[in-house]
Amino acid sequence: GTDWDGFARAHWLRFLDIESEVGSHSYTHPDDINDPAIDLAFQFDTCQNETMAELGLPRLGTAQPGATETLATALTLSQYFATTYFSGGYSGIGAGYPNAFGYLQPGQTMVYMAPNMFFDFTAVDFLGWTA
Repeated sequence: GTDWDGFARAHWLRFLDIESEVGSHSYTHPDDINDPAIDLAFQFDTCQNETMAELGLPRLGTAQPGATETLATALTLSQYFATTYFSGGYSGIGAGYPNAFGYLQPGQTMVYMAPNMFFDFTAVDFLGWTA
């Protein structure tokens, strides 16, 4: 678990002090959240609620770990982030929903974002890009 009393709380409160945003990710960072064996409620709802409680936040957005999520998975996750946003996995050309920003279906309140960019771990670990 997170060491809230040692390092984490003070660290993240400093970000809030300078008016930066703190978001959630997942509890154990599963490689593929589309796997039916993954407990999405635990991974996202538990993580979100614990982080909000520890930092005194009324709501919290999240970014997805691991492989790009399917539409069915994203729709399932919308129940946990109905008042905020979900940033999907890598969605460049040939993956996910490139440059998507908005709602996944009519009537939703969760904003879905799909960045069309490489993330640090992709650029460094898989593409070998270094300074």
